[in-house]
Amino acid sequence: MAERKDLQTHARTIRDRHTDERQHLAKTIATYLKRPKPDISSPDHPSRRRNRPSGLSFDR
Repeated sequence: MAERKDLQTHARTIRDRHTDERQHLAKTIATYLKRPKPDISSPDHPSRRRNRPSGLSFDR
């Protein structure tokens, strides 16, 4: 019985750590989304060019 309780507490600590990590991740993502967009000086930054097809075409 003692072993089982020990295992249960161990599983609980693992679960708590997991939830903590998820909360931390969610917080990080939230702060990242809340942040203003990074001011990229060069207009042909690869990520900018790939996923922002705006009216202005920087490529040509």
